[in-house]
Amino acid sequence: MVAIVDKRGRVRRVEVTESAGSVLDEAMKKALKQWTFEPARACGRAVTGRYPIRRTFELGG
Repeated sequence: MVAIVDKRGRVRRVEVTESAGSVLDEAMKKALKQWTFEPARACGRAVTGRYPIRRTFELGG
């Protein structure tokens, strides 16, 4: 997944780059939209950036 993060560090969009299944993808998108990031910087200014997110799911009891 890739989180598109605005200048204020808020997740504006989540792109699925490799699906883990629709249910898990949607759960991950929902969770990511609650996260806050340190915004990317260019020439000392905050800019919109793309943050790759790795996720590992373990199923079992």
